[in-house]
Amino acid sequence: MAEREIDEFLDNLSTHDFAVGTEGIESAYATLQDVTDDFTNVTEDTLAEAIVADKTVVREVLRLSASFHSLDSWTTLLQVELPLKRTSKNAIVNEIQRRVKGDAAFRTTFFEFAVDLLGDDLRGDRDEFTHWDVLEARYVTGTGSAYRGQASGDWLEDKVKVDVLEALGLKENKHFSHIGGRAEVTVDNETLTFRKGPDYVIPGLDDARIMIEAKAYVSSTGSKQTDVLGDIEKLSYVARKGVQLYMVLDGPMWRRRVSDLVEIFELRDQGIIDGIYQVKTLPELRAELSDTISGLNLDVSSSLGTDD
Repeated sequence: MAEREIDEFLDNLSTHDFAVGTEGIESAYATLQDVTDDFTNVTEDTLAEAIVADKTVVREVLRLSASFHSLDSWTTLLQVELPLKRTSKNAIVNEIQRRVKGDAAFRTTFFEFAVDLLGDDLRGDRDEFTHWDVLEARYVTGTGSAYRGQASGDWLEDKVKVDVLEALGLKENKHFSHIGGRAEVTVDNETLTFRKGPDYVIPGLDDARIMIEAKAYVSSTGSKQTDVLGDIEKLSYVARKGVQLYMVLDGPMWRRRVSDLVEIFELRDQGIIDGIYQVKTLPELRAELSDTISGLNLDVSSSLGTDD
């Protein structure tokens, strides 16, 4: 594999950074600030009023002001200290909002818990920096970063769906399946269980002939990017059975892990991966798939392989 091929790939990476704003958390912060008279009147009633008005007050403002670095830490502590019936993150937040509104005893318990845990932090008693400084900084590096990564992944998968699959006249759940998580895929009458992926299977889970895996990285760490090699390894068994595997990789952070990118290209040279593409070369993937899909007799109404 020529080094020039890697250089060309890096030159064509998308520059979209999917910056995440703080509007959502800022709204929750403003709600809490308003009902507590700029944190000078933090009471059971004012805290409850803020939570009922915006449940993000629970999920973001309290978590961040308490100096927790992840929502997992916050929800774990809530489960230990409070009489909660739910266990998932979103369900816990919804339960707290609902019970603060309609359960007086729980409202008191939650307020005492919050004051005991947060103390002056909840009241915004900071000398060197503001309450908002803490919230904004941790949102951008914590939850905001996760949102950014999720947005980039969704964007790339949507590009594959629209610019390749639908452009070829394929219809979801008729000619291809989009896998969002755990799935069973049948190849040559053998059913395999995948914890994650591939993103798209043609023509369907019960008869896999083509797999497409999309990986976009705009802010991920090196360890997160390395996971793509593990994902490919999990798909390699199917690929060796004759199912075509195509990778769509994009996002500026691939420049941080060129060594992983080199390994992925080597897997292509070994025949495990049939092709590696990015947003700028999706028309080439569409052309590559056109003849193969034509031979699958999928009853596609529109013509295949039409260029923009």
